[in-house]
Amino acid sequence: MIEGTFAITGLLRAGTEGWQMEGIRRRWNTSLGFISLRTKLITAFTVCILLPVIGLGVYVYKSFEQEMSSQIAKVTSDRLQQVNRNIERRLMELTNASRAIVLDGQLRAMLQHPPQTDKDKLQLSHFMDKKYLEVSTAVISDPIYLTLYDTRGNYYTNWNSFVTTRDDLAKAPWFKKTLDKNGFMVWTLQHDSYVNPSGEKLMTVSMLIKADNLIDNLGVLVISQPVQPYLELLNPEHDETLSPGFIIDQNGTVLGDTTGRFQDVYQAVKPEIERNGDTFNTRIGGKMSVVSSYLIPMTGWRVVQIVPYSEMFKTIINNRNIAVVIMIVCLTLFAGLIVLLTSMMTKPLRELRKAMKMVENGSLDVVFRAETRDEIGFLGKSFNSMLADLRGRIENEIVLEKRKEQAKLEALQAQITPHFLYNTMNTIKWMSIMSGNKQITEMLKALGHLLNTSIHRGQEEISLREELENVSYFLTIQKYRFGDTVQVEYDIDEQSLEALVPKLSLQPLVENVYQHGLFMENGGQMCIRSRRHGACLYLTVEDTGRGLTEERIDEIMRQMKRDRSGPSIGLANVNRRIKLMYGEPCGITIERAEDEGLTRVTIMLPFVEGDRE
Repeated sequence: MIEGTFAITGLLRAGTEGWQMEGIRRRWNTSLGFISLRTKLITAFTVCILLPVIGLGVYVYKSFEQEMSSQIAKVTSDRLQQVNRNIERRLMELTNASRAIVLDGQLRAMLQHPPQTDKDKLQLSHFMDKKYLEVSTAVISDPIYLTLYDTRGNYYTNWNSFVTTRDDLAKAPWFKKTLDKNGFMVWTLQHDSYVNPSGEKLMTVSMLIKADNLIDNLGVLVISQPVQPYLELLNPEHDETLSPGFIIDQNGTVLGDTTGRFQDVYQAVKPEIERNGDTFNTRIGGKMSVVSSYLIPMTGWRVVQIVPYSEMFKTIINNRNIAVVIMIVCLTLFAGLIVLLTSMMTKPLRELRKAMKMVENGSLDVVFRAETRDEIGFLGKSFNSMLADLRGRIENEIVLEKRKEQAKLEALQAQITPHFLYNTMNTIKWMSIMSGNKQITEMLKALGHLLNTSIHRGQEEISLREELENVSYFLTIQKYRFGDTVQVEYDIDEQSLEALVPKLSLQPLVENVYQHGLFMENGGQMCIRSRRHGACLYLTVEDTGRGLTEERIDEIMRQMKRDRSGPSIGLANVNRRIKLMYGEPCGITIERAEDEGLTRVTIMLPFVEGDRE
């Protein structure tokens, strides 16, 4: 009973460890200062609400900002693509015009064989006027200036050529470059007008016309166009601040930059263009802007579009201010709600703490009335369930201790008769030895060994090797009782000999063979096997008897489950001992293999190797 008292005390101590941890947390909170739980909850809720609201506001603001930036970038990109398509269309018209002239067979023949007479010159001049008119109307939609120079110093134009001579054009850098390119097109983004020196600047494509042998030169073709249509494409609304656009060539020349305004902008974005590529954000004149650029492959020029978007974020700033006001209003409302909620929450918490304190003092008859279905209510129900489980465990421990004491008493009473029998058998054994009766001596020796094994109750498990030795003594007695009617075979796994098994667990299985087995006149066979499968040990006794039918096997199995006495009390006791020692699913199973003519009784045990001296 003293051991039971210690066990109950241990359970009480284990059951209150959780509440002691709560006490530790309570002392830790107390060390923070004289702050009430209500104040802590208000502070915690305020922080938990304030941070998400601020985070939400920042997230919304950033989302608007990113979305607006994306929209600006998309609009800029779409607009720039449209501008690029229009510019490339115009440039392609100039390219087609040059091809229409250079690839004309009649014109190439005239250039290879220049006119010798005035009539021939006049005829070529009329032909060129007709060709220029055809190109101007069919190929190009905008006004252009066409000029063709031959190798004899003659040149043909669709404009008044009295102002500018061939020598004047030959001095232009782009003209020299055209001769150097030896037949390849030369694009000049912007240069002074050779049609009207005081007029607007021109954009020009020029090329050296080569003969069919690609060696001889036939002349030089020059096609020029005013830059104003291109400037209108870049800035259709003539807005100088909102969305300026321009074209730059490889030399850094900016199309239409007469005031230097675009040159300054270009100098600001040029490093970024070279470093970041097509689209990027940068500051220009202290304002953040989206810069998009596009390279025209046929000319090597780059179209640049700049969109300042500071004004676009006025809406986002207003939304941010509205969000701040909403956040302040919400915080004010939440603060009042939190005060009300904390007042309602602290009352059941105090009651729960009071119940826990009573448990700490040893009172287990406490019941917390959980009237809510929130977390506190669930905590109270868990608390009640834990106390009920703790009370049940204590009651079970008390019952178990009483059973142990009763079992010890019964064991002491049961040892009187076996001791007396063992001493008597030992005396008879020595008398038979002295009289020289060998058979009686062997029977008494076997019986004495079995009685001695059953008397020592403190050792509940023995090795399989020792259990097989007990079986051999039992078979010795059975041989003298029934003769050699049953032939015994052993099929033992060597690895299982040192495994621990319940004492006297195999002997009832062997005895069952003699009790229920019906053998033929020539006797029967019995096989004792042991096998290890993973973490389990299987002990099997098979016999060729026909005593156990399926109905009888079912009756024995039901008897073992009901744990009642009967003809197979030995099997039932062994099965009960195994389940008490090892639990489910260990135990005895019985089956009848009609096709093999065998009855098979198997014990399943956990495989545990013993270390016995």
